[in-house]
Amino acid sequence: GIAFLSDRDNNYAYCMHSSSAVLYRMELDGSGLKRLSANYLSDMAPHVMNNGKIMYCRWEYVDRFQIPCQGLWAQNPDGTGLTHLFGNRLLSPVTISEPKSIPGTTKIITTLTGHNGPICGGIGVVDPSQGAHDIHSVETILGEMVLFERQAQRSDKQMYEFPYPINETFFLVSNTGAIEMSTFDGKD
Repeated sequence: GIAFLSDRDNNYAYCMHSSSAVLYRMELDGSGLKRLSANYLSDMAPHVMNNGKIMYCRWEYVDRFQIPCQGLWAQNPDGTGLTHLFGNRLLSPVTISEPKSIPGTTKIITTLTGHNGPICGGIGVVDPSQGAHDIHSVETILGEMVLFERQAQRSDKQMYEFPYPINETFFLVSNTGAIEMSTFDGKD
């Protein structure tokens, strides 16, 4: 099957004049269209994890104020078993975006960005086993995470985006548009 985002249900973000896309699934031939997400705001950046679940960023305001509202969630490919993985109650990083499973691990590489503005920042590794709401579960490995109080003032160390793991040792990343390869310790 294919998981994808669609705004076909005409949902709209509360603070923007644009539609909100949520997670759907269909078979390879286009049949069996099914909405997987019950979210009324946007789902973003879906990715199939090492364990076969679909991970994505979910924008929601349930039980929180408007800024720290995009955490990591996962669910089975049939839409069952929705699970919160990380975030939603931390002020920094404000938003976790573009998540990808790191092969051979249960860790996730992601962009540590702000709620508003461009989706770029530092690159970090999230270890959900360390706690879903614990800042110690996040390690910044390249650049600097976008902090809540400075999300509108990006520095030259907050220009990373689109991390893509190759294996347990290396990943690709965009740095102001240039593609770089890095080790997960950020040293090489």
